[in-house]
Amino acid sequence: MGRPVGSAERLGQAARGLAARIWPWPCADGPARLKPGGIDEVVRVIDGDTVELSDSTMVRMVGIQAPKLPLGRPGFKAWPHAQEALEALERACLGRQVRMGFGGRRVDFNGRRLAHLFVEEAEESAWLQGLMVEQGHARVYSFDDNRSCVRLLLETEAAARRAGRGLWSLEAYRVLDAANPRQIAARRGEYHLVEGKVHGIKQAKRRVFIDFGTDWRHDFSAVLTASTLRRFVWEQFTPEKLVGVRIRVRGWIGLKSGPYMDVTHPEQIERVA
Repeated sequence: MGRPVGSAERLGQAARGLAARIWPWPCADGPARLKPGGIDEVVRVIDGDTVELSDSTMVRMVGIQAPKLPLGRPGFKAWPHAQEALEALERACLGRQVRMGFGGRRVDFNGRRLAHLFVEEAEESAWLQGLMVEQGHARVYSFDDNRSCVRLLLETEAAARRAGRGLWSLEAYRVLDAANPRQIAARRGEYHLVEGKVHGIKQAKRRVFIDFGTDWRHDFSAVLTASTLRRFVWEQFTPEKLVGVRIRVRGWIGLKSGPYMDVTHPEQIERVA
């Protein structure tokens, strides 16, 4: 019988498997191509989706969100699985050379680089975003101005969610039921996935409401602005096609009358088989 495989080695094997799927560039998302950036060493892992390079550059791994740590913020409680995510990213890249790849806006409002990161090895490279999502240490988290590789990440996340890996084994991250607006409202201010059948589409004040119930004052809705709707039209998609369809939406939960979620780009909406 072969020797046992440790967690760090399993992580490395998973990274090599991902590399075989998605390397070389581009990252495989239709016409979107990542633009290669510089190579540098990771000297510190801040949390499960942020690292510091040897030249003091902070890099936020775009396209994913790992559970958050306090990081000195008074009164902030660590999200479940936050420490595990940090340790997994440390095992994958701390002290190693990484290459940056850019597919949209390159700097966030905190001055951090927004990049995909690839561990540089002798003959292959491992995609860190894909690795963290595949192992259940992060969820897909995208923006309308930085959407490269998101569809591939969504596929990877779906497999991790079905297998119950990492954070997907925890109650805190389970997919919420759109038919239970009270449950959703209780998660106000949190980032979540919500799933349910679309009841109807309503337009009001230059906004489109994807309603999951009959009473907009209490039921859950996904909200698109006029500018967002144009982006969906470019993708050959209209909200009306969703009536009667079971979908999954992801984003931050808000509360105004009933609970709602702002949708700014098509990758926030998935049809549920």
